[in-house]
Amino acid sequence: MEDTSQVDRSSSLDLFNSLQTRADVLVQEVRSYQAHINQQKREYEVGSRTFVRDTEAEVSSLKKLNPSTTPSDVAAPQNVDRNVEEEEGPRLTTLRSSNLPFFFLVRGVAKKCRRVTAIRVKIGWKEPKNTIGQNAHHQMSMTQENEPASLQKRSVFVDVVAEGGLEWIKVSTLNEKRLLFEMAKEGWEKYSGSDDGTATDSEDDDLQERDPGAGKLELVRLAENLARAAKATRVRFRHPHIKFVLPNIREGVLKDIDSFIAEIRSTGAVVVCGKDVDQFLADGRLDLDRMMPVTADASLTSTINVDETILLALISDICHLSPQQLCSIPTRGPRGAPKTHYKSIANQIAEEQEAPMLRDELYPLLTGRDLDCTAIAAQRFRKIVEKMATSSEQKRAAILLGEGQYKDQPLSVLREAFGEGSLHCVPDSIHFPVRIIQVDIEELLAAGGDPAATNALVCKGFPTSIAARTKDTIRHSTILSSAFLYGWARQVTTLTSNRRMANGLIKDINNVLDTEERQGRGYNADFVGPIIHKCKGARSLIGQDKNNEA
Repeated sequence: MEDTSQVDRSSSLDLFNSLQTRADVLVQEVRSYQAHINQQKREYEVGSRTFVRDTEAEVSSLKKLNPSTTPSDVAAPQNVDRNVEEEEGPRLTTLRSSNLPFFFLVRGVAKKCRRVTAIRVKIGWKEPKNTIGQNAHHQMSMTQENEPASLQKRSVFVDVVAEGGLEWIKVSTLNEKRLLFEMAKEGWEKYSGSDDGTATDSEDDDLQERDPGAGKLELVRLAENLARAAKATRVRFRHPHIKFVLPNIREGVLKDIDSFIAEIRSTGAVVVCGKDVDQFLADGRLDLDRMMPVTADASLTSTINVDETILLALISDICHLSPQQLCSIPTRGPRGAPKTHYKSIANQIAEEQEAPMLRDELYPLLTGRDLDCTAIAAQRFRKIVEKMATSSEQKRAAILLGEGQYKDQPLSVLREAFGEGSLHCVPDSIHFPVRIIQVDIEELLAAGGDPAATNALVCKGFPTSIAARTKDTIRHSTILSSAFLYGWARQVTTLTSNRRMANGLIKDINNVLDTEERQGRGYNADFVGPIIHKCKGARSLIGQDKNNEA
């Protein structure tokens, strides 16, 4: 933010030029960021539209304040005898109140973060009605005990969401002079009391309602709301942590300001202020790759546990053949009937032409890694192949599992056979066949923490109690759940195209964790959850079409 004393001595032209120069850099960086997101096809993983829209609007407003012009919305001087300062007064006041320094700061903070998933985003949560002013921890502990109708939706703005969602950052350009003024306005005794007001920062319009008894400063109330929102949110089974960045507030200079900082920290937030912000923002180079959300490779282990959806995609003719070849596949339907597919299959064929799943997703994920599959999932896979697969899909299935004529064949033979007739080359470092793991889920969950009980399939720290309770809530087939529970117990990445099952499992685990937390048995950073990578698409077997009903 511009130094106040310098701004006071600057003419409107000086201030405008300073803002315009920085705005040009801001716009250029925002456009580069958006272009990189689009190039990486991460549009749906990064929420930055609000920031881009607000930035463009603010820059557009700045252009209207160019002292070289006389825009209609800026009062022109009526008295030529006024001194220069009076003539520039309205324009200078508007320039000084520009929100651009705030956007500069948000952008500077975002550039220093890793795995940014959102810039300027509204976070929502639910809490019981008529509890404004209650202790945040008590309030959230009551949430699950209320009927849905008794919950109210609340929301708060977060300026930067980083670390894949686990870090929420709030920035403010509030300076010490303004802070002391607000302290005096609120009344320090009232502010420093025990009243737990819950209204949010009015500058951000985070909540529509205000706490009628609020006696705390806006940023303190915002910190409390962020803490409550984080407590109601789980990202990879953990609650996000909160950071405040306050470049114009110094610590260790004024006692009252130190008390204000301590009040924010009492909510559990980290506060970075004064010179520490300068150090934090130093070397503000734009590293677009660092800012991107976590890549697929970051969540992969040296061994990949594949479920039946991945096995099916690996052998599907949709992934290996051209549309013309697919149309020529023999069918057992009525003689002379046109080759037709279900709409879902037709959609997959169209998707494959846009983004080949083997080339763009599966092969890069699997290359150089050992491949596991539970015996239950493999058996289900075999049944589907037997019923629906074409001859080429059946051949690939045998290669993939190392069965039939491909049993005990060397890796080079399996790779060559798998790639025969395929549009895509099989990577040299792909590890065939898939290793089939015999595992008893009940025995796995009963193992406690003793790896020897299950042939060392259970990793250290595997929460058997949480896993068992989660399994009891899973409303899906044992076949599907076995793959996820095995991967969880062994702490290897489970690769799946079954997003519904994966999301349901994650939701069930979070619900169990919330129950544990309400009962005083909290898990957070030390919790060992499943490592799941959800593929963007799915591929079915092509063998059964509308002219070939089972």
